[in-house]
Amino acid sequence: MTSPRGALTGPEEGVLPDPETLRRAREIAARLALPRPRRDLLARRGAGALATVAYRGGSDDIDLDRTLEELAAKPAPEETDILVRERVRTRRSVALLVDVSGSMRGERVRTAAATVGALASELARDDLCVVAFWSDAAVLAHLGQRVPPQRIVESLAAIPARGLTNLAFPLQVARRELARVPARDARVLLLSDCVHNAGPDPRPLAARLPRLEVLLDTTGEQDRELARDLARLGRGRLRQIRTYRDVAPALSDLFGPLSPSFSSSYSSSSYNSYKENLVSVIIVATASPLPEHREEVIAAFEKAEETVHATEDGCLLYALHEAPNGDLVMIEKYADQAAFDAHVSGAGLAALMAGLKGKLAERMDVKVLSPHPAGDPAKGAL
Repeated sequence: MTSPRGALTGPEEGVLPDPETLRRAREIAARLALPRPRRDLLARRGAGALATVAYRGGSDDIDLDRTLEELAAKPAPEETDILVRERVRTRRSVALLVDVSGSMRGERVRTAAATVGALASELARDDLCVVAFWSDAAVLAHLGQRVPPQRIVESLAAIPARGLTNLAFPLQVARRELARVPARDARVLLLSDCVHNAGPDPRPLAARLPRLEVLLDTTGEQDRELARDLARLGRGRLRQIRTYRDVAPALSDLFGPLSPSFSSSYSSSSYNSYKENLVSVIIVATASPLPEHREEVIAAFEKAEETVHATEDGCLLYALHEAPNGDLVMIEKYADQAAFDAHVSGAGLAALMAGLKGKLAERMDVKVLSPHPAGDPAKGAL
């Protein structure tokens, strides 16, 4: 909580945790299926972003251009000078924000506390920050600290539901915490009903976070519009939960693929019951064609447009533009993350990348954008 000088402190001491909360935390933790990084490496193969790395006996997808650069500089190359393309997963920095305000009293705050305790257990090998908040806040674990999950659950369960809800304050705390421990995968998970009734508008703060995922409790009063805005501005996703049994599938969906054991624990109807359309994804991709290949590059883009428009229902915009300097700019909009994922694995993009190979002056510049709404809502966002 904040001290008289405004410094964040821990929760009150001497209050016993609720046994029901501890039981739920253990049940949720047993059903979670979040992928964990290897104990002794910062990255592992098979998940995450595609990157060029030194050969380690796994991938056979050689990055020929980078490998030739390395070999040209070394008359006696070694095995590690062979560079391959692999999907790597890096250590994560996660800030968990749990609402314990008056609007989240009783049953809802028990589920929230159990959720955070279970997720803290699953993310024990990552850098984890846990913040409980109402109109004030209490930091239960700073990034880099190794606080036992049981202790986090006990601390959360010991905080009585109270006061108004200030969503802006915990977002400020999360941004400060994530800045202390930079990571490629840094995100905030907000667990709340999003009934904001104290403090400044949290939307501008959401836009400043690297990524904001929202778990919206829908068992009582809630503000779905604000929850959607926060997820959209934070370049994250919104998931709804009604009971603590919805928490495990929601968290596994947000943080990684489901394992077979997890999938068998939940029916498809149970898993899909909380799913909702994600916020739209905006992409601006810029290509600089080599002068002698310009017409071929334009033809490849035009062909991709035809394929994407005809086969990808989730694509809302896929439009080629020309810049004064000769660059080609593709402006793209997808209904949600699933639609964008379908585009990435689709035939249109595969044919386009094959058609552009060796015809660009430099690698294509791809930017993922988030909206900054202002003025007329109909004109202030793409």
